[in-house]
Amino acid sequence: MSEKPSYTRLGFNNWLNYAFLAGSAAFAVWRFPDFGYTPIMVAGALEVAWLTIGVRTGAIRRYLNFVHRENREASEQGRRKQELRGLNESERMQFLELEKMCDQIDEQIKNNSSLSLEMVGSERGKIENLLQTYLRLAKTAARFEHYVETTELSQIEDELRRQEKIVEAADEISKEIANKNRQIIQQRLDKAIAVRKQIREARGQLNLIENTIRLLRDQILTMSSSEELIGQLDELTRTINAIEAADAETRAVMNREMATL
Repeated sequence: MSEKPSYTRLGFNNWLNYAFLAGSAAFAVWRFPDFGYTPIMVAGALEVAWLTIGVRTGAIRRYLNFVHRENREASEQGRRKQELRGLNESERMQFLELEKMCDQIDEQIKNNSSLSLEMVGSERGKIENLLQTYLRLAKTAARFEHYVETTELSQIEDELRRQEKIVEAADEISKEIANKNRQIIQQRLDKAIAVRKQIREARGQLNLIENTIRLLRDQILTMSSSEELIGQLDELTRTINAIEAADAETRAVMNREMATL
């Protein structure tokens, strides 16, 4: 449901109204010796009439509706840009494609005469939940992949081999410190490998969500009853719950790994 515009707010917050108020104030100050407070009172009365009646009539109302739509679209674009921040261009295009599929699913539900909108209406939010889960997972995976790009396993492995040689060649006095350094480097290597494993699992979850959305879109065309769709949406809920549980565990592990690297 679209938000109902506030004509009073829109009528006040625009450059034409600001220009009128500024011009009225300037005229009142300039001709104050001649007219006193009369220009201010007239301007105030006109402003009240404009905000209570003028903004709700004819072409003015249509114009303000247009302004409201433009503002809402600009706000939506800003929100979407913020949501997609952190994804690269390929991931962003992939998410937008899935979002378009979800819109197609919603449209197919409306156009399938075998489906009762009243019955499935409250269920359709599950599709949006799946999409939001995908976005959250994609952002998490992208954030940790950016970290992984700066951590070369081969470099850590080379460093570990060098430190092992230092341990072997160290005397009794320096051997303890050298061995502690070796242990720390080994921990870094173990953690770096574990983070990469968790990222692969997150990518697997993303593929599962994508395939689930594609399957649901293909199935809706041939569904013959609302119960069939509700059954699919229930299965979708179980998928979401499983993915979110795995995602929570993955993020907890990854955060621990990152904290110790």
